[in-house]
Amino acid sequence: RIQKEIEADAAKFVGTPVTRASFLEWKARFENEMTDAARLAAEAEEKAAGARKPGVKKEDRPTGRQLFEQDKSLAMSDSRFIADGDVSVDSSQFAKDEELSDTSD
Repeated sequence: RIQKEIEADAAKFVGTPVTRASFLEWKARFENEMTDAARLAAEAEEKAAGARKPGVKKEDRPTGRQLFEQDKSLAMSDSRFIADGDVSVDSSQFAKDEELSDTSD
């Protein structure tokens, strides 16, 4: 009985024997799949880049912070949510992350 279980377990690991010819065949199919996948990924990236703004490189576009700083209406857009009696916070009163990391050593 034990011998049959051992043989059944061993049969799970028996597959197609790998020969040089079968390996080269598999390798060619695999490389074709990978080049197709890379081509599709590159096309998707180009499509996504084209959807943003054609001809504008990422380095030439302003950051979100720069856009926020340029549009003064955004700075006051949340002022309608401030109620009477709310306290404004001066962030310069607090330690910055760099200062905290220097003192923790």
